[in-house]
Amino acid sequence: MSEKTEYVFYFDESQKTDVFQIRDGKPTFDTLDDLHSFVGVFCGYPIDKVEQFRESVESFEMIWKTKYNLKPDQEFKSTNIRKNNFEYGFASLKGNNRKFYNDLMSLITELNPIISISFSNKFEILLRETIKNLRIGQERENDFFYTLAKFFSLYGHNGFFDKVRKYPEEALFDVAERLKRMIKRDAGIPRLEHRNAAFGDVVRIIEQVTFDITSVDYSNYPFIVLPDALVLLLDEIGMSPFDVDVVIDGEEGLYSCFDGRFRKVTYADSKDEPLIRISDHLAGLISRMCYALRNDPNRCEPEPNASREEKNRLRLLSPKWFDVKEDTFTLYRQAYVALVQNNQHYWTTMTTAFSDDLFYFITLLMYFESIENYEDYLKRTPAEHSRMFENFSVHCTKNIPERPDDPTKILAKYEN
Repeated sequence: MSEKTEYVFYFDESQKTDVFQIRDGKPTFDTLDDLHSFVGVFCGYPIDKVEQFRESVESFEMIWKTKYNLKPDQEFKSTNIRKNNFEYGFASLKGNNRKFYNDLMSLITELNPIISISFSNKFEILLRETIKNLRIGQERENDFFYTLAKFFSLYGHNGFFDKVRKYPEEALFDVAERLKRMIKRDAGIPRLEHRNAAFGDVVRIIEQVTFDITSVDYSNYPFIVLPDALVLLLDEIGMSPFDVDVVIDGEEGLYSCFDGRFRKVTYADSKDEPLIRISDHLAGLISRMCYALRNDPNRCEPEPNASREEKNRLRLLSPKWFDVKEDTFTLYRQAYVALVQNNQHYWTTMTTAFSDDLFYFITLLMYFESIENYEDYLKRTPAEHSRMFENFSVHCTKNIPERPDDPTKILAKYEN
């Protein structure tokens, strides 16, 4: 990358939560339709290519507006393709929807933006706002919040955040008791051994460690994770944030946390800015795929009174995800090139500790890329691919690269 090349990054998001608020005994984001994670996407382009790329996006959209019966002046957003079209990922896309994403991935590969993804689990962030000053070391603290956020996501929070407002110590005691009951009930089940060990560590921290607990009745979402994500990536690739411009979808001053972090920050309406719409499509695609992966019926944890055999059954992705035709196989590989192959920096993604859904989506793209061609893919049944993918994802989990530097030290270099 030439040092003289100047970049502008365009930002949009999906599954946004403006404030944390407890209503009817639970956080307002805790609904069946919510991913429980906030997805933000920056796409960066050389400034001298912006006009050319805008024209490419507008030409692409005009073709697809006709096919989706949209008026020429109507905005083409990711929400034009409904979430229920992704029930089993790309395998569920039919007709124009599948062709659209094939063409979109080809366009993004051609534009070749620098992509920065911010992925933050809302349960984890709310827990970090509620439980503070653990003083147990960063790694163990991350494990604590990861396990507790995953526990709430999989098994429910039982009104924890509402109880904290009235009886904070009792609320945590209830969580510890729930965890201990699950550990005892599911003892000796091989699949749950690691989970039970993690639950046990959370119980020990709750019962033995001194910390502060504060109810969160109403607080602003910490959008600081958005500029931090881009700053970390820019530093890794040798660019200063003070040398790049950022254009954000929304009204002027929407995110005060961006002030002073970059050379220039402006706001625009996605209806008027084609390159924001590319970020919108990517954020929407990521959130829909992650939602479908998290809600796959085959991966749901069993009820507490389920048999031990059922609890020990591996939670494999439904074979329907892998019942794909050649163009869908190609789409997964195109998405891999656009999102992974062309963006292999450590800080391409900045996530909270609990980011399983995003990791699972990325490893799914990597799995399809690992198979040389469709002819080889057909040598296995969808059920066999489901099991092979699970083994593949476990292998990827064990080989996650180590974090290159302490992010707080990197961010401190650019404090204004």
